[in-house]
Amino acid sequence: MPRDASDRERTRSCVIGTVHRRSKAVGLLVSDFRGYPRRISEKMIDIRAWAEYIVEWAAKDPYGFLTTVILALTPLFLASAVLSWKLAKMIEAKEREQKKKQKRQENIAKAKRPKKD
Repeated sequence: MPRDASDRERTRSCVIGTVHRRSKAVGLLVSDFRGYPRRISEKMIDIRAWAEYIVEWAAKDPYGFLTTVILALTPLFLASAVLSWKLAKMIEAKEREQKKKQKRQENIAKAKRPKKD
């Protein structure tokens, strides 16, 4: 809630998407479509600060950083390998089925031809 009259006026007069900074402890005031303020926490992800933290972490502790990245990505690599293997098996089975159908059609066509004696 706005603390004083100036905050109320600023909140009422703001356009959708306009952000008013208050104190870090309170957070941000953002007006919704009706003009009523809603709070957004200061702790929301700040991309630039997060990227700077990651770069700083990688520079200070490269082995720990790489270990963490590899451990985080390993399950994704395993899932990718399993799904690729399953897809390859499905494609091979489909190709075998198509070969069988083609061979069957050729045999049917051969059987329908009139025999020359």
